[in-house]
Amino acid sequence: MSLFIGYEVDKDGNPTEKHLEIPAKILVRHMAAFGSTGSGKTVLAKIIIEEAAKEGIPIIALDPQGDIASLIKLADPKVIEEHGLPLKMLREYKDKVYVKIFTPASTKGLPICIDPIVFPDVKAEHEDAIRLLDNSSRTLVRVLIKVTGLPSSYESKAFAVIYELMKNYWQKDKEIKDLKHLADLLVEDPLNSVDYGKYLKDAERERLSQSIRSLTIGTSELLFELGERLNITKLIKKEKGRTPINVFFLKTLTTDEERHFFISILVNRLYDWMINQGSSKKPRLIFFIDEIAPFCPSGTVKPGPKEGLKLIFRQARKYGVICIIATQSPKDVDYKAFEQMNTFAIGRITARQSREAIEHIVTAGAGETRAAKIINKLPRLEAGNFVLVSPDLKKDIQFFKTRWLLTEHETLTENDVRKLKEALISAGIIEESTPEVTKVPEVKPEEVQPPTETIEPKTEIETPVGMKPKDKIKDKEINKEDDILDELPTPKMSEKELETALKRPRIVGVKTPSSNEDVIAALVARLEEIGHTEFGLDFLRDLVKKGQLKYPIAREWYYLEVKTALKTGLAHLEGEKLVYDFEKLLKNVLDEIDVSELNVDENRVRKKFEKIIKSAKRANFIEYILLGRPFLKY
Repeated sequence: MSLFIGYEVDKDGNPTEKHLEIPAKILVRHMAAFGSTGSGKTVLAKIIIEEAAKEGIPIIALDPQGDIASLIKLADPKVIEEHGLPLKMLREYKDKVYVKIFTPASTKGLPICIDPIVFPDVKAEHEDAIRLLDNSSRTLVRVLIKVTGLPSSYESKAFAVIYELMKNYWQKDKEIKDLKHLADLLVEDPLNSVDYGKYLKDAERERLSQSIRSLTIGTSELLFELGERLNITKLIKKEKGRTPINVFFLKTLTTDEERHFFISILVNRLYDWMINQGSSKKPRLIFFIDEIAPFCPSGTVKPGPKEGLKLIFRQARKYGVICIIATQSPKDVDYKAFEQMNTFAIGRITARQSREAIEHIVTAGAGETRAAKIINKLPRLEAGNFVLVSPDLKKDIQFFKTRWLLTEHETLTENDVRKLKEALISAGIIEESTPEVTKVPEVKPEEVQPPTETIEPKTEIETPVGMKPKDKIKDKEINKEDDILDELPTPKMSEKELETALKRPRIVGVKTPSSNEDVIAALVARLEEIGHTEFGLDFLRDLVKKGQLKYPIAREWYYLEVKTALKTGLAHLEGEKLVYDFEKLLKNVLDEIDVSELNVDENRVRKKFEKIIKSAKRANFIEYILLGRPFLKY
């Protein structure tokens, strides 16, 4: 089984008529595609997906940007012929493949939900089962810390309790139904399966239970309730002889935490499916991740999916699962992921650090002298031109030009996906109530009728961290019942100040700026996203204390934090340095909330802002929620 991915090129880099085909079996040892924006790496990945699906290999693809979802739209036959491809290939794709676009937490495409409680099969080998339970427990705890505000000091204790509880219930062949059930068991376990006192005090256990329960409230609830449940066996099942391409359209997940959580659970489910299938030398499935860097970053940053992905990359080959990753920035991806890749397609790379990061890969295939020449050529490669490096091919190093796609190459928006779904329903290709697509539709943009207005499912999303469910925000007003005070950590303000603030009428999201404190509130709003990242507070303190950080090092240690600091205006780049820029940040905030500089004491505001960063704890954010500050969106 060979995959036609492009054409060999002559010594001047011009494509010849000779096809470049790679055996599918070599990809079981995994593949990585590298290239700067516009180099064609995503097109190459889509070509491999088209070819593999035509050959009967199912696909699970993570699509963070919307580029992969357009595999559902067939290219114009005239364009296909103009680019030298026989129409037979297009007919094969149409007849042999069907594409499903899943939209987690949304009905814009095919809704799908996840269950974070992943139990191994009772017949699973002990070592595999332990890995899965360990990864599931750690994933859940990291989400609790990032999303619900559970203190990081709870991490090891919470992991131990959840892991022991899940392991004991699995060994006794008992079920933990969902997160609500897990939260109940932490309070009252009828099997007495865990000696909780070894790990947590009663109050700590209650808090852990409340944190888990809070994941089932608000927008997070959509991840667990909306659509059919994630099931790998069902995903890869052929329909009427057609092979499925399952695209997970991640744009419907609005925060990094949601995306990381979803991917973590999917990876856990995939691992569970693999170990239940047993080993295989033949390709069973392709697992593709586009732009992998945020999910498996270099350095010590550990977003939820990272450990699970590394486990999949290490173990997948013996189960016949092909892993393919793509990134525009190899230097930002954990090198241990690359260690598991055996085939590399390298396109145009302009960044020096990224070229240095892959130099050893090219050297291994070409030798030092030739590798240096190839590395120097990378910045000048045209779009669609790649260097193929693989010890499993006759030529370790080979230049080639990608073939034309059989499908459109577009970046789809959520609205595009919704229109496609409605067009498919109108054409009778899918039913409105079913998540299954039975064939690849030939839908052209001009054939899609303007959609009628759809009503999104009504959900309750107003319970902030630290409040009881009965204290939900109603009609945009904060319900200030006395027992809210019992839920708060020790506030930085005095009890009298807090009581006075609670008595003032507040409207969530509406506040007239009138003082330095209002400017402080708006400034702290910029810190919200950073505060939820892996090293948020450490990064802020490091940046403010030093005034600047070396950019390459900061990116390695604080990938998400640096990205967020630049986006929010907290810092800017000066050459190789990330510079803390309070003046610019303050000016942006003043413009944003329409306050005159004359009404603000800049030195005082700066000192207060930096003092908050220096002494910040997650509890500070709860105070802001309670007082109706408009900038938090728990």
